[in-house]
Amino acid sequence: MVQVLGIVIALAGASVLLYTLERLFPSVQGQPRWRSDGKVDVLYWLLTPLMTRLVLKIVGVAGVAIALGALGRQIAPTRMVDGFGPLVWQPRWLVLIEMLLLGELIGYWTHRWFHRERQWKFHAIHHSSARLDWLSTLRVHPVNDVVSKLIPVLALACLGFPLKALAAYVVLLTFYPVLLHANVDWSFGPLRYVIASPSFHRWHHTTEDQGLNKNYAPLFALADVIFGTFHMPSGERPSRFGISATRVPETFLEQLLFPFRRERLASQRSAPRQSVDQTVARCLAGAEMRKMRAFLETLR
Repeated sequence: MVQVLGIVIALAGASVLLYTLERLFPSVQGQPRWRSDGKVDVLYWLLTPLMTRLVLKIVGVAGVAIALGALGRQIAPTRMVDGFGPLVWQPRWLVLIEMLLLGELIGYWTHRWFHRERQWKFHAIHHSSARLDWLSTLRVHPVNDVVSKLIPVLALACLGFPLKALAAYVVLLTFYPVLLHANVDWSFGPLRYVIASPSFHRWHHTTEDQGLNKNYAPLFALADVIFGTFHMPSGERPSRFGISATRVPETFLEQLLFPFRRERLASQRSAPRQSVDQTVARCLAGAEMRKMRAFLETLR
């Protein structure tokens, strides 16, 4: 009950701050402050953090212990909390920088992995909002949310990073995206190539062709610069959001069940491939049409 109350208070505080920013610095002018599907996002805000936190607590420590055991290392839980290995002897500021950079690298590729066809069913829910704003931040399937946080936490914990620091890192991964999804026209100027901004992330959610498969980084846009997926055209803004090739249900319960359905769904992030037979058939059909037009011309 206390956790639910805390989430409600955080949601109320965020709504006041973010609605104010969206009104003062809008990216899409005239966008309504409340959407018809906003109630679905409120349910995600209330339930997703609780489910994710519970799973991370249970699976996190156990997963680290199992992974270390498989590597032949036996580390006591108390040592995991404070960290172990060479990291213990390093300055805290250096450990923090290393954790953020390694976590960003893992988070970037985990995000790209969710854009592949099999994983896309889980991630498509997050991209289904046609109006991007701060409230749509936590429209994330619990499986997507848990895996996206669990993979970097397990990897970093196995390397010896303190669980206390990783807990703060998970909080950062939860709340910084709220700003990224806000309808705010901020690009962070010259830092746009280093730090992920709202303008940067809005290109990731657009349905327009120039924004597909771009801007995956959760915190540092530098990752996209390095891997060739950075996209922020000067003087342009994305205006259409959502997905077109994948039809995501509208209700909360149906969205939770959606990824487990067996229908084969096309990913918006990759164009459907045509078979060789289809291509040949289209070419032949075109040739026959040209012959027909030539024949008709001779009859005139």
